[in-house]
Amino acid sequence: MTGGYGKGPDIINSCTVSVNKAERVSNFHSETLKSFVELTAAAGLYEPSQVRREHINRRVSMNRAMKYSEIFPYIGKGSLRDPKFLDVYLREDL
Repeated sequence: MTGGYGKGPDIINSCTVSVNKAERVSNFHSETLKSFVELTAAAGLYEPSQVRREHINRRVSMNRAMKYSEIFPYIGKGSLRDPKFLDVYLREDL
């Protein structure tokens, strides 16, 4: 046999999705939430609802990162009707 493929019981068992997938997904989700809480505290915040654009960075090039507040600035009510804001929000370089 070539290529390492076969039909033996060891091969079939190694390809079967384990029954504990729900448990693994739950653990992953719990660890993700735990990490988020740790990041929230490290930013000096008391609860996740305090996270704002200023707290999140996005790498825009190899040597540059920008805060989300710089990429997506806060705007006033009704401002999206102004064509100059459309140019900023519709650009594809970010």
